[in-house]
Amino acid sequence: MQQIRKQSGMGEDVWTFPFGGLIAFLSLYYLSPEDFIPFLANLPTGKIIAALTLGTVIYRNLLMKQSWLVFPIEAMRFFVFVGIIVIGIPFSIWSGGSVEVFLQRVIPITMFFVIIGNTVETPKQVHI
Repeated sequence: MQQIRKQSGMGEDVWTFPFGGLIAFLSLYYLSPEDFIPFLANLPTGKIIAALTLGTVIYRNLLMKQSWLVFPIEAMRFFVFVGIIVIGIPFSIWSGGSVEVFLQRVIPITMFFVIIGNTVETPKQVHI
């Protein structure tokens, strides 16, 4: 993570393509345009933007000769928490509802976490 900070500190490029994808993903998730425009309800626009953003992050990291995705210790702890949730699903009272909650709530939060952790590189991006 420090290597990314050192490299990003040189250019201070705030609006990178992955960061723009993060902003678009968060905007679509929170504004929910499918509630106002009915035909968007059938299109997974958030997932498409998330996939494109993650693809560009992976491409950028490989160009900089880093690992595909950067996971600090906090991310590892979060993934352990998600793993505990997955292990607990079969033992829940309402397994079907637990799977639905996992797919509808935990997976998008995990996508937020991975995308934010790999696209926000400078303090200026945090303040936007």
